[in-house]
Formats: sequence, C-alpha cells, structure tokens
Amino acid sequence: MTKLVGQDGTGWTIVSETLPGSGGNCWYYSSAYVATSSGTAQTFHFTVQSTSSASLATCYLYSGTGVGATLLSTSAEFSVSSTGDKTAAITGSIVAGNAYTLVVQTASGFVGCAVNSGSNNFQDNGNTAANFPYRSAPGTIPAADSNTGQEFIIWIDGMLTGGVPIAWTT
Repeated sequence: MTKLVGQDGTGWTIVSETLPGSGGNCWYYSSAYVATSSGTAQTFHFTVQSTSSASLATCYLYSGTGVGATLLSTSAEFSVSSTGDKTAAITGSIVAGNAYTLVVQTASGFVGCAVNSGSNNFQDNGNTAANFPYRSAPGTIPAADSNTGQEFIIWIDGMLTGGVPIAWTT
C-alpha cells in the first residue's frame, strides 16, 4: 500500500495535544491535503498520542478544501482507547494533485493526537445537527466553530491506479 493523501508525520517534531471542544466534535486541517498519488483508498490512519475520555472514532474523506468540500466516504468505526496508529477501512477514488480534507470525529469525549510542534490551521466543528452528528457527516463541510490548535497526523493509503501486471511469454 502507498500513502495517497494526508500527513503521516514524516519529518515532524511530534508532541501531543488534546483536541479541543466538547465530546463528539470533529477535527480537520483547514488547508486540506493535495494528493501525492492517484489510487483507490483502502485505509484511513489517525495517530493517538495520549488517551483521554474518548473510546470510539470515525473518519471522513471530503473532496476539496475545508468549508464546502464534498463528502466522499465514511470509515468504519474504530477504537481510540489506546495509543498508536489507529486504522479503519475506507473506500474512494483519490486523484493526484486534487485537494482532500480528512476529518476525524470521536463518538464522545476527548483524545490526544500526535501534532507537529508549532503547526497551525486546525479546525473544529461541533457535534450538532448543523455541523457533524456522529457517523452522519454532512454532504459538505460547514463553517468551523473554532480554528485553534495544530495540524495532526491523519492520512490515507491504498492501491495505486494504473498498475498493470506484466505477463511473460516464452
């Protein structure tokens, strides 16, 4: 599998930050990420640096940058009750050069994520009917409730497009 889009923390000075807001909020990097490769999404990754009161989370894949980006896919629910790289199955077509907003949301409570020391552009949307009810993400991203915090590790890997097996003949 190959990283298609997002930030895996390569080259970062990693520290921990508890994502702000009340339980059930969703978080994303407001500048989105430009896909580095084209392919079919298979696994969503999110790194838990320290545990808190959250036990379950879901990730969403949106096409576009921040507010107004269009929902493409929702991950399976996964546990965030221990530290490390958390993964969940997700599907969707990723095109190199296009922007994607990757969103993580806890069912309730808080979680400490792995962030880049000194980074910014973090966005928060509350768990309300107007924003992001858990596991029922809106079709487009609404305006953020706040924009304080740091960029965190969240990325998608999958199978590259265009790979064709070579058949050998003798």
